Amino acid sequence: MTEDRIIPQVLLLASRFDFSCDYVVAELRRRGTPYFRLNSEDFERFAIVAVPSEPGVYLHAPGLTVQLTPETLKTIYFRRAVYPQEPHTDKHSVHEQLSRSHRSAFMRSFMVFDSCKWINHPAASYKAEHKAVQLSVAHKLGFNIPRTVITNNSEGILQVAKGDHTIAVKGLETVLVWERGLETFGYTSLVDTEFAEHSHLSSAPLIAQEALENKLDLRVTVVGDQIFCASVTSSGNPIRGDWRLEKTDAEFKPFDLPPDISEKCLQLTKSFGLEFGALDLAAQRGTYFFLEINPTGEWGWLVDQANLPIDKAIADSLVANQ
Repeated sequence: MTEDRIIPQVLLLASRFDFSCDYVVAELRRRGTPYFRLNSEDFERFAIVAVPSEPGVYLHAPGLTVQLTPETLKTIYFRRAVYPQEPHTDKHSVHEQLSRSHRSAFMRSFMVFDSCKWINHPAASYKAEHKAVQLSVAHKLGFNIPRTVITNNSEGILQVAKGDHTIAVKGLETVLVWERGLETFGYTSLVDTEFAEHSHLSSAPLIAQEALENKLDLRVTVVGDQIFCASVTSSGNPIRGDWRLEKTDAEFKPFDLPPDISEKCLQLTKSFGLEFGALDLAAQRGTYFFLEINPTGEWGWLVDQANLPIDKAIADSLVANQ
């Protein structure tokens, strides 16, 4: 049997179901760039040998060998969450739970390739994922942010409301729980301030913010020094609350940010050591508010729906200086 040997310049660490990564693969293929995509679900396909002291990683499958060394590997596109959400559930066997946790750990083990360019480095992504840190850094850079507290008591929530009848609440991290065999994902919710008076919050701190009413949602994608922005509306109208709850009806159109807001987006992304960042902003009566940044955020749908060439920008970044 003839054996194929792949010595890639670009490594993509992803999942089989990563729609955004599919766009990057297509662009790399079009350019003829040597790449290899390692999906976390494909581990059992390979016999894997990693030598930290070299460093080097070698993957073997029938008729295929993949060789990853610092001499040839130049960039790594890390699409996986740093610590993926795995709710405490008996859905998975002990064997499957152990396999999942160690596959995730192995993906992070590629940090031994410290001379490579990362999009993004897991250590930078880990820091940037913390919402409290995001808001603090954004405020220091001059962004407007909604009145915000992180609290586990009603007094803190009422402090943010300042007489308003509605507030926005969200989790400190991604909310993903299982109940009766069903997976539940938590979005930002607009709730009446009476929620604060009758809810039991002491065991689980949350983020409480002033509710931005009549705002225009903006999705900003930063790749290196390039910025792509799309407005998010439904039937041409602003969306109340979290636009992801109405994503099937949402419309995405290119939007020109004011130069000073674009510069703040670049500064924020770079301040976390990120090459890529997906930022959520809101515009209200000419004032722009920073909401959050996601270092591994999704963007694939914006290529088709808003005609934003984010895939080409990421491919440019992956092959730069090679």
